[in-house]
Amino acid sequence: MNAVRLPNPQLANSANSGFLPGTQSKASLQHAARATNAQTNLGTTFISTDQGGWVSFSLNAVGSGTNAGDLYFHMEGPATKEWIAIGIGEEMQNALMFVVYADHTGHGTRSSPPRIKVTRTSKGDCDCVTLSPRLSTGHNEPSYTGTKNVTLLTDANLPNRITNSTYSVSALCKNCTKWALGSLDLSSTSAPFIYAVGPDGSIDSSSPSADLRRHTVFGNFNMNMGLATSDQSRLPTVSKTEIGATQKGSPRVDHDYAILVHAIVMCVAFVLIMPFGVVLLRVLETVRWHAWNQAVAALLVVLGTAIGIYWSGTYNRSKNYNSAHQILGIILVVAVIIQLSLGFFHHRYYKKHARPTLMGRIHRYLGPAVLFFGIVNGGTGLDFAGNATGGYIAAYVVVVVVVTLLVGGAIFMKMRQQRRKKASTGGDEGGFYRVQGNSNDGSNIGLKSLSRG
Repeated sequence: MNAVRLPNPQLANSANSGFLPGTQSKASLQHAARATNAQTNLGTTFISTDQGGWVSFSLNAVGSGTNAGDLYFHMEGPATKEWIAIGIGEEMQNALMFVVYADHTGHGTRSSPPRIKVTRTSKGDCDCVTLSPRLSTGHNEPSYTGTKNVTLLTDANLPNRITNSTYSVSALCKNCTKWALGSLDLSSTSAPFIYAVGPDGSIDSSSPSADLRRHTVFGNFNMNMGLATSDQSRLPTVSKTEIGATQKGSPRVDHDYAILVHAIVMCVAFVLIMPFGVVLLRVLETVRWHAWNQAVAALLVVLGTAIGIYWSGTYNRSKNYNSAHQILGIILVVAVIIQLSLGFFHHRYYKKHARPTLMGRIHRYLGPAVLFFGIVNGGTGLDFAGNATGGYIAAYVVVVVVVTLLVGGAIFMKMRQQRRKKASTGGDEGGFYRVQGNSNDGSNIGLKSLSRG
């Protein structure tokens, strides 16, 4: 697909009239507005009402002739966001979506191969954009589709680039009123559309399959396709005000709470509760509270894993469970369950026979391994979720170091105390574990590692 230079004389007299979002206007655009000729405006225009995630969308659908079913459109939105999107449909499920994001790498403006030549603002820096047609099968990240012939249309007055912190994209989607999952009715006076805006940041990719993070603002609108449809194969008039389109309901603010809860639950389990269980066992020498503590940690790990599995199903990069973080995470949750089971059955056997077991020895060495790799996997999770920037990694490392020093210091002091006591008493005989307590049924049990002289 090659870039198309529009020979439209209507664009020759275009005037620049960018304006910023304000409280007096319904929404705002920042682009070179196309001046109309003596005829009426061509197509329809929607402008979202949300100041934090405004989007504009102008559409001209070809209704007759050899190009019937072609969609000419122009999109704009804030380039301070990772991406903006327009979808055809009532909701994400079964919708055909057009997603726009930045490509500062200078690899080119594209919707799909081949690459289109662009003009750079400076060497090594390009305010370029990528247009990606995608399909969504549910309320999850839409996937790139190569079944639709989407071509960027270039014009000096409507450049496909980032201008004044605003995405600007003009494109043609050939035969785009029908797709595998749905269709657009050109006779409808209230055809359903959706729009969405991504989080703050920049993707910087020329790939139409680039990973997307969850939207922060989204909404619905309807378009009068009777007004949007014509017999002219060209871009619509880009209007400063809405024409033939209405917002449906209010824009909705969204948050990716699942990944946040997953991270908090897992970090609490591996970085705080499990290390405290080590203190209960090795310093305070109480098996009962150690067992309860680690059982709570294991429940949190299972809960956190379930949330992680749910979250993984909503993103393309994680739905196949082939990342190091996911693979190690699954191994860890299985190991945690095995570790808890070994401790439980060893304890029951030891209470009855007062003898060490193979289960106890495995439990003793598996525990530190689970704890170590669980903490390591927390760091890989930050990177996998796209939060390995700013102070997230630094904060995580600081907490891990502090907890390690506190737990290690407590164990060191306990070991030094035991050595001094052993030296003063001439040694202490015993097995691998010793039962202590003052109850006759042995319910108050402590676990203690004893070294032989």
